[in-house]
Amino acid sequence: MTTRSEPNGRVVILGIYVTDLTFRAERMPLIGETIAGSAFAMGPGGKGSNQAIAISRLGGDVTFLARIGDDIFGTEALKLFDREGIDERRECQAHFARSYLEAGYQLDEAKFLSTFHCVE
Repeated sequence: MTTRSEPNGRVVILGIYVTDLTFRAERMPLIGETIAGSAFAMGPGGKGSNQAIAISRLGGDVTFLARIGDDIFGTEALKLFDREGIDERRECQAHFARSYLEAGYQLDEAKFLSTFHCVE
């Protein structure tokens, strides 16, 4: 196994940060119906963000270029990047920018539905 003492270069990723919201229920509600869910989870997502975090965890020197919403989701994203050691000088928390959310609905192990939203 090779041990890396110094990064061999910088990886720059242009991408998107998305907050994933996952809801679990036995079935989808009918139109106008409210049903009880069995679980909820919220976490980081977005292909570019996920790649930046993975590279950083592997010891890479990574910069993630993204527009980050000026709201609670964007603030949490910046905290995450700081904890993960991602160069946050390149993110832009744009005033009046909207965050991206992905709502996933887990019905059972084989069925998963997803919608993508931009916070207004």
